Amino acid sequence: MNFEKLDPFCKQKIEEFKEENKDFLENSVVKSFLMEEKNQKLLVEVICDPTEENQKLLDNEL
Repeated sequence: MNFEKLDPFCKQKIEEFKEENKDFLENSVVKSFLMEEKNQKLLVEVICDPTEENQKLLDNEL
């Protein structure tokens, strides 16, 4: 996914999430899930705009 098109606030939130969740993101199941760009986008949406709707969309893909 191209993170460069995101606004600076969102980029910062993603970096914070990655730093705080290193072990989670290294999990093989999570890595596999995030190999799909669609799932990456959903995760970014939840991180940058943590609405209940965005969370449900991500949860539905799990």
